[in-house]
Amino acid sequence: MKLPLNQKYLDNLLNYRESALEHAGNDRTLYLNHMLNYREFCAQSKEAQSLGEDMERALKKAVADQDHASVQRLLFTFYQGVLTAYWRSGCDHSRLIFQIIPFLSCASYDNIFRAFPKELPLSEYGHTMCINGANLVQCILYPGMYDTEKVIEKAETHINSKQPKWDRAFVACLFGVLKNDAELFSQNIQLLCELHSRNDISKFLKIRCVFAYGMWVFAKHNMVSDVFAKVKMPVYKNFDKEYLTYISENAFSTEPVYVHPEPFTEFNYLFEIPIPITRLYQPYFNNENYTKREQKVRYLDTENMNMQCVEEIMKRIGES
Repeated sequence: MKLPLNQKYLDNLLNYRESALEHAGNDRTLYLNHMLNYREFCAQSKEAQSLGEDMERALKKAVADQDHASVQRLLFTFYQGVLTAYWRSGCDHSRLIFQIIPFLSCASYDNIFRAFPKELPLSEYGHTMCINGANLVQCILYPGMYDTEKVIEKAETHINSKQPKWDRAFVACLFGVLKNDAELFSQNIQLLCELHSRNDISKFLKIRCVFAYGMWVFAKHNMVSDVFAKVKMPVYKNFDKEYLTYISENAFSTEPVYVHPEPFTEFNYLFEIPIPITRLYQPYFNNENYTKREQKVRYLDTENMNMQCVEEIMKRIGES
């Protein structure tokens, strides 16, 4: 499967390329750093809406044809693009949980250790669902490293709150993995599917509940095998158990569904490189103009993570 890149998207990229060249001069690394951010911005812009529509049509056809290989490639193309371009925000690494869980449905499980490396502190800033989800994942991946009881207490508060049902189900699934509770996990992965279409996400992502796929993969790797054997698969129109069978028996393809032409061929390397290892930074550390609490705040170090991607691309350009 190959999809064409629409002209509006390419025209936007060309305009940004002129700006990137002006700022970077002869510095190839700086130029690529600018362009990586521009690429994702252009891909998500309203002017390039047909790019998303093409992906949506292709995914619907692949689902209808039971073409699991194409489903995997389409999902990989989308999430690899998202996870190799980072914009500044008022969050730490918590927001990655919303991207890395569905990424497990179309890429290697080892990616979770890059998104949540061992040295990360617990999350404190971001959306409540994401903070709780990230902290549960960290406690699951690295037992004994964190104050698990405190994480459990906050997760239970969230699950029993009046937050949106889908958000609570997302956290409850991870809570079920931590507790090795097959019933709790089964109930809530079912809810993820049933409530999925209500999420404020693109139409492309509503076709299949990729969060449930990813959650299933995560649970399989982390629940006690005897307990996981008791987990019930969701039964809903947006969940296909045959797709899970396919990804468990076949290697993941890293071939994107579209190819960038000249002068943007460096973007094709985005689908060959590993996602960056998550890094945080403290912009106000030891700055007396900020409160002690503000000095401790950690944010996602987007510059560092984008530069990791640039360096990986530069390696491949050098090797080609």
